[in-house]
Amino acid sequence: MPGSVQATAEDSGGFCPEDTTVVTKHRITIDGKALPYTARAGFLPIRDQYGETKARFFYTAYTLDRDGNTKPRPVTFIWNGGPGAPSSLLHFSLLGPRRRVSGGKSGQDSSYPVVDNNETLLRYSDLVMVDPIGTGYSHPLKPEYGELFWGISQDLDSIAEFIRIYLIHYDLLEAPIYLIGESYGTFRAAGVAEKLVNKEYALMGIVMISTVLKQGSESDISLALHIPSYTATAFYHEKLAPELQTDLQQTLWQAETWAETEYIGALMRGDRLSSQERQAAIDNFARFTGLDPKFIGENNLRVGRDQFRRQLLSSEKKSVGRYDSRITGELIGGAYDPMKDPSLISRGGKPFLFVTYLRSELEFRIDRLYRGPFGGIWPPPVKPRGDWMAYLWDWGSLLDNKLDQSPALVKALRMKDDLRVLFASGLYDLATPYFATDYTISHMGRDPKIRSRVDHKCYAGGHMMYQDDDVRLKLMNDIFSFYKSALAGEKKEKSDP
Repeated sequence: MPGSVQATAEDSGGFCPEDTTVVTKHRITIDGKALPYTARAGFLPIRDQYGETKARFFYTAYTLDRDGNTKPRPVTFIWNGGPGAPSSLLHFSLLGPRRRVSGGKSGQDSSYPVVDNNETLLRYSDLVMVDPIGTGYSHPLKPEYGELFWGISQDLDSIAEFIRIYLIHYDLLEAPIYLIGESYGTFRAAGVAEKLVNKEYALMGIVMISTVLKQGSESDISLALHIPSYTATAFYHEKLAPELQTDLQQTLWQAETWAETEYIGALMRGDRLSSQERQAAIDNFARFTGLDPKFIGENNLRVGRDQFRRQLLSSEKKSVGRYDSRITGELIGGAYDPMKDPSLISRGGKPFLFVTYLRSELEFRIDRLYRGPFGGIWPPPVKPRGDWMAYLWDWGSLLDNKLDQSPALVKALRMKDDLRVLFASGLYDLATPYFATDYTISHMGRDPKIRSRVDHKCYAGGHMMYQDDDVRLKLMNDIFSFYKSALAGEKKEKSDP
């Protein structure tokens, strides 16, 4: 297990004080070229206008070592979703200089399956992994301060403030900035992007992984946007008619066309459908999803994702995962419980591996709980998962326009004409369907100058599609191309008279 070369912070009784950043030196070799880099792990305080510290953000940053006289490299701020998830998944499975190898198939001791990440984004940008307040080691200093951070507006404001503090702290105000978010983190990224552009920061690009820019949508349109994901799932489990089981892309195109034309039309017409029209809609629904026509009729042509998850393989007493519908588990009734979702259970990995990495390689030692989305705090909560940050979240009103952050993203794209966005979706993700992302993109407005700077890639994976090695490589190649294109555009703009 490679260790650090140097640590510049003193430990106190074996633990790091909360006002300390631990600095260690490392090296990674990519394509035969050695890249020395510095890792920083620690806290930055967030203070109110009176200078009182309200919370401490935990972050891990990686910067390539360079001549002090050269211009700043791009800086990418990275977070996961939830709300309630720390940054460790994207950090340790996709973007950082070291990554976890599931199952220990790394050529190393399987008790510590961590390897150099040859596809690290550190090639193109310095990296800052951000744990929003209440996740990872980030925490409010007092219980009553939690409400300053646990809500849509509060979250966006605090993350934007963290970015400001980090850039000032490390003299990086002129650096090109990128954002990468996953799931709720894409909702967060859109809102933060608008704030950064309003403040005239050099925001160059955003990568949206498993996108959700609207919260609380249960409309007929939402149901239609799930249909192609149902089709991909049924195709994978071989539940479609033979003529639809030969070419996935062709089958998906047919499902998309039916969903956005005939299906949404049938839902809108309701009881104005004739009996023949209603039966035709039921038959087509069954054809593209593998579900029993009787079940579809009993549910009035409206089958939500959790109904679909339980129904597709019900004859085998199995359900499919919400976050990766290729993965199956025991059929369980009742309300959706993420702790019993087979696509989360099977992809959980070793829960303490990231903490081991922080302690052993980055020499950051602290006895706080590194909080994931399902908590584990002491004393125990009084209700199931009651310590999960999302249960404390201020969602506001369903009439609150903050529940839709796509206008914020559009505003950022219009205000900054060199800003680019890359969306990445998994075909087998029922939580954030790829067709819903297509819908979001197609409703950004008809301005070709905006559409030309937005791209959407789909992969044969689930919500965390990068946990499949072949998909991870494809995704990173697309992210590399995205960065190269954005950086080339920046250089061209600076060279134009």
